Amino acid sequence: MQLIKDINKLMKLPSSVTIGTFDGVHVGHRKIISQLKGYNKNLRNVVVTFEPHPQTVLHPTRPEIYILTTLEEKAAIFESLGVDVLFVVKFDEQMASKTGEEFVKEILINAIGMKHCVIGHDHAFGKNRSGNYQTLMELSKSLEFTVDRVEAFEQSDIIVNSTTIRKFLSGGDVNRAADLLGKYYTMSGLVIRGDGRGRTIGIPTANLQIDHPKKLIPRNGVYATRLILNEKKFPAVTNIGTRPTYNGQSVSIETHILNFDKDIYDRPIQLEFSNRIRDEKKFASPDELVAAIRLDIDVAIKQGLTNI
Repeated sequence: MQLIKDINKLMKLPSSVTIGTFDGVHVGHRKIISQLKGYNKNLRNVVVTFEPHPQTVLHPTRPEIYILTTLEEKAAIFESLGVDVLFVVKFDEQMASKTGEEFVKEILINAIGMKHCVIGHDHAFGKNRSGNYQTLMELSKSLEFTVDRVEAFEQSDIIVNSTTIRKFLSGGDVNRAADLLGKYYTMSGLVIRGDGRGRTIGIPTANLQIDHPKKLIPRNGVYATRLILNEKKFPAVTNIGTRPTYNGQSVSIETHILNFDKDIYDRPIQLEFSNRIRDEKKFASPDELVAAIRLDIDVAIKQGLTNI
């Protein structure tokens, strides 16, 4: 897959194109990609997405949008889905000022070479959301391209969208989030040095520094997870929270890897969240904390939550 961020590096070729933020690349997005790829094998398939998230530019005073997938994560998923080209449009005030028609003509037609467009049922683009399915249909005859609209996708009687997935994760429901994502929710970053308490109580942890400041962190609590290091998966139990037993203030992400004793400081890792075990709580003593963590590990193992 080609990842292109500079419009001048785009080669204009007959293409089937879809447009969207695609945060999470969830099961609804995957239906769009499947339709994109299946339309005409002779057309190059191109995904057009935006960085940063458009809402952060359009509504800077609103509550911050926390993303489900970083650009790197998105790119990896699109590549696994067989996308030919991922074109990343820098979303700034200049881009936000383009009308839907200008965006279609300047970027989709003149720069990419669009011959077919696949669009989600409610997707809109361009200034004041002036670009949508109706706009595309009106332009299609004069600009000689065809249009398909993909209807809303339901999973477990829920209409799939990124906002709903964010709500599930913010509530700690990583199971339902995974159902809509079509994969476990993941976070990536470097292992950094913490205060070392885990090792002193016999439960060493890897402290994750996530690689994007706007990445959504699931609700505080204890989770059964899988840690991915060098493409290998290890069963783990992860705590997200402020470490109230030690009167902590800032949120940390600490992972105990089962049956693992190697030094992985400064190494890049990923965490996959499979199940929530319990809320974070303050214990009366470090000994009570240790007993609770060991119980968390037993629960994860007995319920098969750490199976690779």
